[in-house]
Amino acid sequence: MLPSIEYAEEVQNLRSLANGHAIHADILIDLKRIEEAEMALNKALDIRKKIGDLFYVLSDMYQLSLFYSNVKQCEKGIQVANEGIVLATKINLSSKLLLLHEALASNYKSCGDKDGYIAELEQIGHLKDSINKVVSANAVAEMSAKYELEEKEQQIQEQEFLLTKRNYINIGSVVLLLLMVIIGLQYFRYYKHKQNVMARLAVVNARDEERNRIAAELHDNIGTQLGYISRRLDFVKEHVATSDGNSILMIDEVNLTTRKTIADLRETIWALKKERINLRELSDRLKVFAQKQFSTIKNIDLILEENYESDVLFSSVDSLNVFRIIQEGIHNISQHSNATTVYLSFKSSKNGSWTILLKDNGTGFDISKRPVNHFGLEHMEHRAKEIAATLVIESNKENGTLISLSSTKGV
Repeated sequence: MLPSIEYAEEVQNLRSLANGHAIHADILIDLKRIEEAEMALNKALDIRKKIGDLFYVLSDMYQLSLFYSNVKQCEKGIQVANEGIVLATKINLSSKLLLLHEALASNYKSCGDKDGYIAELEQIGHLKDSINKVVSANAVAEMSAKYELEEKEQQIQEQEFLLTKRNYINIGSVVLLLLMVIIGLQYFRYYKHKQNVMARLAVVNARDEERNRIAAELHDNIGTQLGYISRRLDFVKEHVATSDGNSILMIDEVNLTTRKTIADLRETIWALKKERINLRELSDRLKVFAQKQFSTIKNIDLILEENYESDVLFSSVDSLNVFRIIQEGIHNISQHSNATTVYLSFKSSKNGSWTILLKDNGTGFDISKRPVNHFGLEHMEHRAKEIAATLVIESNKENGTLISLSSTKGV
């Protein structure tokens, strides 16, 4: 048990105790100690219920449901998500209702329940549409003020807890100094080792909190504003005369760029919210992107293949670089290749190496003659270099284009 949890129990600081169990659960998940992690998450949820703050109760139910989805205990995850949905509906908390439906969809997917998964995706779409219709300038200002107030209250609580913990450590240090006279150098070494572990844990926690804060800022501020711009463009387009073809074309181009930016922002937020992302999860995102990209193109077949012999893990930054490289390749195929067949494969070996292949049977291009003011290939090469991966691009007009991204060890 973490020292912070022991102290929170001693002084009966329930908020700090709940936070401590949640942090402890994250550590246990990283250590693959699933049963202990489940107990820690349930303890945090029980304490939240005792406090009576329904906003954080729903947040913990969302985290617990996602945990069950990730460890393939989807029946438990579905039960928790449904309980949270009932509570969120009762208190009319739409933001948490949307998250809980996303957790429920994840559990249906984990169970292989295709019908349930599709139904939840449709429900999520309806909820997002409903939320977007309700949003107004006053509502945004109110949500922003509430967010800032909660953030300040959280900071004050953390500062109070850190101050109390620091005083506790100082008192403990005096006692330890007296004991060191009797016990000697061996105990002193043990104490120093313990302090180092606590310092590393504090750094990890601070880094996770900052990454989640940035992701929340991107989602709540920039994401909302881009969505508002896209909706306003649709409104303007409806009121522009149909004879004004140039204006309509310009509005469509700006709207398309805005929607693409929103999609890119969602992928960035997805990567930021996780410290580690495995190859299977990354491949799922790329498969969904490819299916959406090619769904509007006639007479094109997408062939998917996966072969995993090891669980390759990527950092959040490196996973985003891998996603962007393959995303650029898929985009180029849809825009320029005139292909009828696209092959996308993911492979990992027992030694930790991995390979992603993207191939089409389109017209291809001359790699030595790159278009002026088009930097897609250069960006792909730069991203591959950043993650120390090997990028190979082969193309000719008869055989189409082959893109291979690989590494001899996990990123």
